[in-house]
Amino acid sequence: MSYEYSISSPASKSIDEKQKAKENVLSLRQRLIDIGYNQGEVDYLVKKFGNGKGLTELDGSELNELKKALQVQLDIAKKCIEAV
Repeated sequence: MSYEYSISSPASKSIDEKQKAKENVLSLRQRLIDIGYNQGEVDYLVKKFGNGKGLTELDGSELNELKKALQVQLDIAKKCIEAV
């Protein structure tokens, strides 16, 4: 019998989580643009909520905080659209 074991180090899990968080942020960014924000506005929000850093400079926890902030912004935008 042959068994394959997948050994994942904490570092690789951290990288995977960071990549997933980055993908979520990029998805939220696109959704904000699709709902009507100007691309420059969204980029400004990313910088503002990312403490002046670009996406590649943020660590995992900062990416998660950015994701939460962008989600709140998207929720507000949806409520505004629904109110019209």
